[in-house]
Amino acid sequence: MKRLVPALLLLQPFSPVAILAAAPAAAQTACPGGVSPGDPRCGPGGGNGLWTAPPEYQPRWRYKNRFGAYAFGFTKEGRVLGIATGRKTRGGAEKAAIEHCQAQGGSDCQMIVWFGNNCSALAYPVDKGAYTYFDSDGGSERDAATKAVRACASKSGVPCVPLAAFCAGTEWVFG
Repeated sequence: MKRLVPALLLLQPFSPVAILAAAPAAAQTACPGGVSPGDPRCGPGGGNGLWTAPPEYQPRWRYKNRFGAYAFGFTKEGRVLGIATGRKTRGGAEKAAIEHCQAQGGSDCQMIVWFGNNCSALAYPVDKGAYTYFDSDGGSERDAATKAVRACASKSGVPCVPLAAFCAGTEWVFG
């Protein structure tokens, strides 16, 4: 009776290290000038023995335009403010602000200001009521509100308070 030897026993004398060591190694002959083979700056040899480093990858950040807008309308109780932010177009922001104004019961809603890729704020003089507005822009809601209050006070000559401050929502994308 013949005895069969399992295939695994035939592979036993060879270790994975021995198999890997037997694989041919790529010669590092393509090195920048003044660099000896074996240096990490060397690449695998290629025909002419010259090697050029690939161009350094420079990722680019860019922003997508985003817009916002304010609109005012009237109700029986007074005025209503419509706000839109993060819109892809100026027209989209204006339309959304008017729709927001109307959704709050505003009639005769009108655009008063739009802004893009920044923050904007509205302020009004305390003694003149909420019918005179000053707007300003800035890098943050707080910055825009501070500028709007200062501009309002400077132009009206009386203390002012901020009414609204929002950012358009600039979106940075990679690619």
